[in-house]
Amino acid sequence: MASRDLALTSLPLEILRLIVDNLPRFDLFSVRLLSKTFAAVAAERLFHSIPLWMHSSSLQAITHLSHNSTLRKYVRHIVFSTLRVRDHHDEKVYLSGVKKHLEMQTDSMSLGALKYGQHKKAYHAALEDQEYLMKGALDVKILTRAFREFSNLKELTIDDRNCHIGCRQLIRDFGSFISADLLTCNGMDTLPSLIQALSEAGVQLSHLTIGWENVFDTIETPNLLEMGDPRPSYIKGLCSNAMTTAIFDLETIAPVRRLLSEVQTLEISDLSVKDDKSDLLRMARAIKRLIQFTFKLESVAIKEICSEIFMTDMQPLSVEDLFCVRTGPQSLRIVTLSNLTITNHLVLVSFIKRQAAFLKVVYFNFFSLEDVK
Repeated sequence: MASRDLALTSLPLEILRLIVDNLPRFDLFSVRLLSKTFAAVAAERLFHSIPLWMHSSSLQAITHLSHNSTLRKYVRHIVFSTLRVRDHHDEKVYLSGVKKHLEMQTDSMSLGALKYGQHKKAYHAALEDQEYLMKGALDVKILTRAFREFSNLKELTIDDRNCHIGCRQLIRDFGSFISADLLTCNGMDTLPSLIQALSEAGVQLSHLTIGWENVFDTIETPNLLEMGDPRPSYIKGLCSNAMTTAIFDLETIAPVRRLLSEVQTLEISDLSVKDDKSDLLRMARAIKRLIQFTFKLESVAIKEICSEIFMTDMQPLSVEDLFCVRTGPQSLRIVTLSNLTITNHLVLVSFIKRQAAFLKVVYFNFFSLEDVK
């Protein structure tokens, strides 16, 4: 058996990486126990992307990782969930609803009472945890110190639709819950803290994604779909005010510019806002300013930015809502735009002319304009 292990680990690193890359992510923890060689190869993939949400357990995990001089060098990508427990100011009404839900779930009054007690205790603890982290910007300070140790951190995904990150902790704490009642992903109290920490740590991103990320979506990981809530997507998603506060607060605008100055790839997809045109336009303005900050942008993809509630009288966003013809990046090579309209064709023509030196292909509503020059 020992000679067989020796023969396997004597294979070229490229072959070992191919083996590891074809394994489910969950199995990599076991693979790292096989040998020092496999531990190193598996670590490259296992710690390439790190899940994060604003909870003490998550901040503790990322702090431990930042203190490990061997593993922290593999971190290149943070997948940030804007998940947060909602603060129901009328606590009695919320807990009354929880009690009725739990009573309907079980025929045993004793079990129902115990589950209610667990949920009530967890709810208070979660709010205290969030308040503690926000007091004195403790969450920003902890993350800033951690991010400074990740010298290879270049990629960020802001995911307001992730059903996995944080779910294991929530199940452990609360037991049973209704996702849409307990949780929010609007990002108001989480996204500005993340952006501030990245900026203060001096991180310079090369790849920014705002939308769904499937790195941690595995059958081995619990998710909000298992919580008796058939529509977890109805958890309130990222709001335009969170985007505006995080990116364009006057006190942090200069560090944010540095954070985005090296971004080469920007992907935005599956964003939904409130059911009114004004909120949709606020989100568009935030994205437009974001694009203006990314001077070295080479590839941009914007797909499916819409209202949470379908309204037949609401027009989709237009190209001019998202792009400024006179300012912004001048080295775009690939532009992908979906579910957008053109209200002024001259705007699109001017935009393409400004990018003509580098632009190779434009995908507009699934149609391709290749070799645009």
